[in-house]
Amino acid sequence: MKKYNINVLWVVLVLALLSCKDGKNVKPTETAEEQQGLYQETYRPQFHFSPQGKWMNDPNGLVYNQGVYHLFYQYYPEDIVWGPMHWGHAVSKDMVHW
Repeated sequence: MKKYNINVLWVVLVLALLSCKDGKNVKPTETAEEQQGLYQETYRPQFHFSPQGKWMNDPNGLVYNQGVYHLFYQYYPEDIVWGPMHWGHAVSKDMVHW
């Protein structure tokens, strides 16, 4: 069996994920009224990462590059239950604010 360097595999994974752009989890600008209601639901995690809405699976990759943490995760943006998987990507400089 051929052995691969784990760092090379991570680079390949990151490049593959960065090339996937589904755009459904990106909202470039929000008004103060839209932001006020975010992350206020009763069971919404307040410390751990969660997407703006719908169903999220466990994170699949955490990469640190040039001062920025990149979190990759699978999620289903159409419903609150498991469904066809999409890739999500979040960035943070302190792992608290995503």
